[in-house]
Amino acid sequence: MKKIYASMALVSLCLSTSLFAQHDTVYLNQNFLPTSKQMAAFYRVVIDSAQGIFNMIDYRRDHSIYCKGQYSSSKAIIKEGYFQYYHPNGKLSSEGLYHLGIKDSVWVHYYNHGKVKEIHTYLRGAWCDVKRYDSLHDWVFESGRLTNDGRKTGLWTSFHYLSNAPKLISRFENGFLQGEQLEYFKNGTLKRRECIKGYAKTKTEQFDEKGNAVKYFPAFAYPEPPENIKKYLSHRVKCFDETLKASDIQYRLTVKADGHVQDIDIVSPMDEICKQKILICMANMKKWKPYRRENIAYDFTIEKTIRYNSPRE
Repeated sequence: MKKIYASMALVSLCLSTSLFAQHDTVYLNQNFLPTSKQMAAFYRVVIDSAQGIFNMIDYRRDHSIYCKGQYSSSKAIIKEGYFQYYHPNGKLSSEGLYHLGIKDSVWVHYYNHGKVKEIHTYLRGAWCDVKRYDSLHDWVFESGRLTNDGRKTGLWTSFHYLSNAPKLISRFENGFLQGEQLEYFKNGTLKRRECIKGYAKTKTEQFDEKGNAVKYFPAFAYPEPPENIKKYLSHRVKCFDETLKASDIQYRLTVKADGHVQDIDIVSPMDEICKQKILICMANMKKWKPYRRENIAYDFTIEKTIRYNSPRE
């Protein structure tokens, strides 16, 4: 890791010493598109650099630095070279290289107190290998690979707290768990094996710390309603279907450890009369299956969206 820091520092020094002539200020909206000064969320100071590379600094409205970076033209269309991003408190957020507008080589991400959060190693923009660090210790708690759109793929390993001992070895395809999933005790003994195909578990096994087979239960299980909520409300609340056609309905509630629900609320804006009918109907549902972790039930708050056309609820 020291070599990574040294390389980043050297590139940062070269960047800072190459800035020599301020040319222009461009005002940008939240999507970093040009806008008026009055509507701007950011503004960019454009500075010439040698060899046709343009160094630029983006500032937030409060004049704190958002990022420093290099582009292949003064129009700032294609990122080319070293970039640094900053937290609102001024601490470095991330740093690394772009090539032809795509992240390249090693990128280091930081917590807002300065410690390393993640290290991403990119290869030709197709995917990146990731190491994720605990916020208080220089300890990798998870490692694996991400696709270029940020989804987990291939083999991922998470580790027992402050240890190099694997806790979970998971396999992903396009962001979803697929294939054999393994969980281990800290002593290295296999605790749980699950085989997943599509959305179903095709095989499950569980063991104690001595390797003896025991009754299987999942490591965690999220709350489940007694029946499909969209169908339940559609059959009982007359205004529900028309309201859902007009807009998605987002709700929030807490499922207690005993399966009862409380603190039910409709988060999305909608007609108040229909909202109250939906809330009353949801409050009268039968008990839910509660959230469970290691087969122990806990209170759990969920927030979900009901959509008119949803292939899978």
